Amino acid sequence: MQIVLKNVTEDIVIKKYEQMKNTFIGCKCERCKLDIIAYALNHLPPKYVITSEGELIAHLEAEQTQFDTDLTTLMIKASIVVNEHPHHNG
Repeated sequence: MQIVLKNVTEDIVIKKYEQMKNTFIGCKCERCKLDIIAYALNHLPPKYVITSEGELIAHLEAEQTQFDTDLTTLMIKASIVVNEHPHHNG
């Protein structure tokens, strides 16, 4: 079995982006999508795991109501920041 180091916060943020993307105003191009995700990840603590059990525990913790509320708020803020300062023209 290969041991892999994984930041599960990244998976959680990407999943949340996919759930919320239709509520965001502004551009939905790949660059803006990644900028929103990067903004959120830079404002969250990483959660590294090396086992599938650890990954499961981290995902379960992410489902906590307060974390989900905080993440939703952060994703909205990220979309506003990226919409106001896109890294492309148009």
